[in-house]
Amino acid sequence: MVRKYVSGQVVERSKVYIPGSRPIRKGRVKGSTTAAKADSNAMQAVKQLARAINCNFTRKDLYITLTYAEGRLPEDWKQAEKETGNFIRRLNYQLSKQRIQRVKWISVASEADGKSGEPVRPHTHVILSSSGITFRDGDWWCGGKSLREIWGMGVVYCEPLRAQQDYTPLAVYLIRQAGRQENRKKYRTSRNLAKPIVTEEEVRTGRPLRAPAGARVVEQRYNTLDGVNYIRYIRPCSEPEGTGPGKRTGKTERAGGGGRT
Repeated sequence: MVRKYVSGQVVERSKVYIPGSRPIRKGRVKGSTTAAKADSNAMQAVKQLARAINCNFTRKDLYITLTYAEGRLPEDWKQAEKETGNFIRRLNYQLSKQRIQRVKWISVASEADGKSGEPVRPHTHVILSSSGITFRDGDWWCGGKSLREIWGMGVVYCEPLRAQQDYTPLAVYLIRQAGRQENRKKYRTSRNLAKPIVTEEEVRTGRPLRAPAGARVVEQRYNTLDGVNYIRYIRPCSEPEGTGPGKRTGKTERAGGGGRT
């Protein structure tokens, strides 16, 4: 089976062997996650987050870091998420005054260094659609209030997203900052995000997957032992969104995971 994800300009294709019958899944025991499984979960979270960013945000949007002043530090990551939700609600209220639709957003409550993994002072990263938010007089504003006033908990650092076709490196950086507590949601999103387009196709060959002519391959893996094959590339301008080389015979569906992840 070949599954294909189209997220903006980024295409992922994976080929896996499908057995004739489904294996019986054992019941999960809480607290039994192994290190290998935790790594696998983190890798999956990176892919899902990267797809969400690639589908919804560009260099015209914003990358914000919300910090906490002394005496306002959250008790834990749950409290940090609550404060971020309050910030988004106040921001949407300011946008409603300008008759601008609600923002798209993704947030990651951080308590670990994105490179070393060492504990750091709690803060929150937010990727935010920029409609209605402007830079003037040395600060970022939404209507008549600065983002710092709307946040109200400390300093707000804000900058445009870098111009990238694939935001997977940013997703890796953010997931690393989320820490590795079991049963914790790595990130949260608004409910109005666009979803990647997903197609599935049954094939009868184990040949390695290839990118179409003109595409730029970003990542490619092929395991000759079990036939698992994965490729990620920036699609050429000539390739229509949601299609690719070869005949599409599988079921087309939209990826799940909307709202909160």
